[in-house]
Amino acid sequence: MRSVALFWLTLTILSANLLAHPTQARGAETESVRPLISAVLTGATSASDEYVRIEASGSAGVDLSDVELIYKSASGITTRRLVSLASVGSLVAGGSLTVANAAGSFASTSQLTWVDGIASSGGVLLLRRVSAPTQIIDAVAWGNAALTAGGEGVPAPIPASGFPLLRRHDSFGMLIDTGSNSSDFAAETPTASATPAPTPSTTPVASASPSASPSPVAVPLTISEARAALIGTRLVVRGLLTAVPGELAEPSLAALQDAATGAGLFLLLPVGLAGLVRGQVVEVSGVLTLRRQTLTLVASIAPERVGDGVALSPVTVQRPAAGAWAWEEWEGRRIRVSGMIAGSPGTLANGAISLRLRLNTGEELLLAASASAAATLSVALQASGRSVVAQGLIHQWGTSNGGGYRLWLDPLAGLVPATAPSGPPGGEVGGTPGGGMTPLVPRTLPPGTPTIAVPVEADPSWLREIVTVLRVREGRLELWRGWAIALVVLPTFGKPVDHEGAVPYPEPR
Repeated sequence: MRSVALFWLTLTILSANLLAHPTQARGAETESVRPLISAVLTGATSASDEYVRIEASGSAGVDLSDVELIYKSASGITTRRLVSLASVGSLVAGGSLTVANAAGSFASTSQLTWVDGIASSGGVLLLRRVSAPTQIIDAVAWGNAALTAGGEGVPAPIPASGFPLLRRHDSFGMLIDTGSNSSDFAAETPTASATPAPTPSTTPVASASPSASPSPVAVPLTISEARAALIGTRLVVRGLLTAVPGELAEPSLAALQDAATGAGLFLLLPVGLAGLVRGQVVEVSGVLTLRRQTLTLVASIAPERVGDGVALSPVTVQRPAAGAWAWEEWEGRRIRVSGMIAGSPGTLANGAISLRLRLNTGEELLLAASASAAATLSVALQASGRSVVAQGLIHQWGTSNGGGYRLWLDPLAGLVPATAPSGPPGGEVGGTPGGGMTPLVPRTLPPGTPTIAVPVEADPSWLREIVTVLRVREGRLELWRGWAIALVVLPTFGKPVDHEGAVPYPEPR
């Protein structure tokens, strides 16, 4: 009896353990419908020749609208999103999707692209839910990736250059996922029977037939047209250079402007490219990507100069939109803002400096000057409290939550002392194109009423904003909206509150 009791006890424990930790078997009857990483290439002729193939495993299609591809370093410390798969929508059963490095030779044949590269010596790729980042759909680690970096089990071996890691198939032809990357993936070698990853030809082969039709020539897109294209599309774009390498956040970053609309697009060029000059009109082929939330054309070859032009004047912006994405509509555009320097200069990479500008409307905007532009700025212009006018390109170095906007100053006259304007500035105001700014002119009103227009639905928040931009100058109380507007009487409210929650009209400090 004791033996029988022990048998049933053991059986009960084993059954409970199996229910709590089911085995991830793969086969014709136990297949799971989900996307799996089926191939990874970490480099070939160039270190940027990288791609990842994702397949729909199972008998039904898979939805990718809430899926993203993540890369983690071998240590597991650094994590970054390579690309969102949302634009693909879904994969049919057995269908596949290829995503590749935008600077590599597989970019032109891939549906989506990423930038920044992955390490051939080791790393981790993960498919995870955008809405639930802790929900990992699939993970592949290779090389010297730590066991805690986020892969499944022991990492797969390091593949030889030009040969991908391939996921194994079972006897039913289904992708295997046992939870151990070293078991599920095989690294091809130059001596293996499998064919190495194909490298697209970069040299067109002419047809021997005299009657063959010539290949169609891509029509260059304008900047505005390019900004409307799908991410991951290879484009030929024509535009005027408004910034050249060495003037922006990265040594190889440049910027183009649409000569008709002023729309801008950033351009990532091959490292070490020289000879480009502001004002040149160029045509360049590249892949449209989203680099740290900034729309960027990644080019693998140098732009071709097709003429010269003159950049449109920067537009004047007084007030950005609200929220973390405040400056999004101005991304890549040349703008002009005025305000006061706040705080001390900071340092950025490659010898650039950072300044903080408090706009006349109360908001703040970060400024940056490249090493060459910073060398032309006097110490007095960088001093806290100095009133200045800044102009340059709005660039974002942010996350999916927005933010990270910075105005990169033009190399010449990008930051100048503010002077009292003789009339309303031109350009765009508060995000509204064209027409210039119409100043608020005091009207003759009954005694005891304000000399400026009060909003119809005025509330304490409006008063709070007014108080923050009041100043006394030459014995007059003035409201600043780019220039002075003389005030006589301010309106009152039922519960007036100033910017510190005290009285509506605080005594001067």
